[in-house]
Amino acid sequence: MADEIPELEAIKELLRPEPHGLSILDISRKLGIGRNVTAKYMSMLHAAGRVEVRRVAAAKLYTLAHRVPVSALLGLTSDLIVVLDRNLCIVFANTAFRTEICPGNDEVAGCSLEAFFPERPIPSRISEMTRAALRGGQEADANSPGR
Repeated sequence: MADEIPELEAIKELLRPEPHGLSILDISRKLGIGRNVTAKYMSMLHAAGRVEVRRVAAAKLYTLAHRVPVSALLGLTSDLIVVLDRNLCIVFANTAFRTEICPGNDEVAGCSLEAFFPERPIPSRISEMTRAALRGGQEADANSPGR
C-alpha cells in the first residue's frame, strides 16, 4: 500500500505544521529528495485524499486534507448501506448492513447482492431501479406516493 512508503509519512509530518501549504520544491528541499520523485509522491497522496492542492500563481501548494472518508461516515449510521458496482456486486457495505444481513461475514466486497437473499430473490423492480441509478438516471423512491 502507498502508506508503507516512508517518504509519504515524512511528507505528511512536514505538512502538518504548515497551514498555508508547501510547494513541491519546498518539500523536496526539506526532505532531500528530487522534485520529480516528490511530485509523484504528492500525486499519490492527492489521489488517496490525504492532501489538498491549491494554485497560487504558477505554484501548487499542498496542505494536509482534513476530510473524513465517506466510508467512515457511512459506518456511523444505523441505516443499512451498501455500495454496488454495475454488476450489482458489493463494493462496500457498512457495519449495520454486515451485522443485519450477514452476521459474522466481514468480507462481503465482490459478492453479488443476491447471494445474501438466496431464499428470496431481489424483486426485479429493485434491480431495475438500482441499474437505472448506476447509469445516472433518477427513479422514484419505492415508498413514494403512486407506487
